[in-house]
Amino acid sequence: MGKSTSSARAVRLNNIMRQLLFHREVDGDALLTTSCANTRRTFERDLQFLRTEHGADIVYDPWRKSYRLENRGSFVPTFPVSEREVMGLMAGIKMASHALPYLKDEMASLWSRIKAVLPEELGQKGEAMGDASVWALPVTSLDPRIFESLVDSIRTKSTVRLVCSTAGTGDLIVSPWELFFQGDYWYLWGSHDDRPEGYTYPLHEIKSLIVWDRDNYAIPPDAGNLCSACWTGPPGTIQHEVSILVLPPLSSVIDATLWHPTQRITRLSRDAVLLEVTVGSNALDTVARWIMARAPLAVPQSPERLVNNVERMLCGLRRNMDRDYGDLTDLGEAGD
Repeated sequence: MGKSTSSARAVRLNNIMRQLLFHREVDGDALLTTSCANTRRTFERDLQFLRTEHGADIVYDPWRKSYRLENRGSFVPTFPVSEREVMGLMAGIKMASHALPYLKDEMASLWSRIKAVLPEELGQKGEAMGDASVWALPVTSLDPRIFESLVDSIRTKSTVRLVCSTAGTGDLIVSPWELFFQGDYWYLWGSHDDRPEGYTYPLHEIKSLIVWDRDNYAIPPDAGNLCSACWTGPPGTIQHEVSILVLPPLSSVIDATLWHPTQRITRLSRDAVLLEVTVGSNALDTVARWIMARAPLAVPQSPERLVNNVERMLCGLRRNMDRDYGDLTDLGEAGD
């Protein structure tokens, strides 16, 4: 702010800019009071200092006797933050660096700038929270252009034209609804003409993307979030009542996690529990994979389609275990 800027003025400038940043329009008298300026002349000088020294575009409306900020220029206001806010911010930065690996360097740079203006002890506590926030999950690599284009298309409700590596899919005109992360991969939920109820597209299979138009964008079937907790999947046209028997030691911790917003947990005995949820037909495969990942401690009870899905997966695993693949070393060399 320059050597001529006193501590008192620094406080006043910060008060003015915070009000203008947090509100679209601020009454002139209210802004004067908030600034803590002793006189209106001092207040006007502060406004002029912000305009000339920091390039802030502060507009006064004489009819409404109010101010609004069109451009804050180079002024960066300060504001108080709590210890928990800093710790939460650092935990979020650490998780974002892991889940969105292409942003890792940018997240490190962001934290270094934030830390520079924090009290030393508060910065150390934030770093301690970040070091403690470890995701023991692998994450597939992302094409940042595709990921960010999808984020923007979801925001603007624009269709996208996708080219996927999956054989036989061709070009797809998709209405993107949500991005979600599950089982090591990022996915897109969206619909196209053949899948109006919604479909899941693995992001690593999307080879190219073009933003299309807004006229043919299909609205999601639910105004709320489509992805919910662990068992995600487009709602589908049929709802299923899922019942899973959970055995120890998994049963002792099963109620510590929100697997699905509709879950009901009934303790059958000191050892076993019954986990019940209501999911759409398109989520049953996800539930079956969840059961497989926790075998033999999760046993499907109903519906029959879920039981059959798990049995097919078990049979496929058994066939692969019994199959003679020959010399695996040769297979590896052939793959190279």
